Amino acid sequence: VKAVEAGMKAYYSTLSGLIEDLRKADAHGRFSQRWKTYTCPSLLVIDANILNSKTLSTTIHKQRL
Repeated sequence: VKAVEAGMKAYYSTLSGLIEDLRKADAHGRFSQRWKTYTCPSLLVIDANILNSKTLSTTIHKQRL
């Protein structure tokens, strides 16, 4: 959250969401293109804890507004 508040570009995903997203992209021949979504930001947050996912995602989204 501090990085986003400082103006860094960040991307947040749950681990399961990231895996599913990349799996679908690969199935459609767009893996390399989609991978850039995850490698372009200064900070990539991958949340493996489903209980904290919604809170962090909401906080990051609010900081972008």
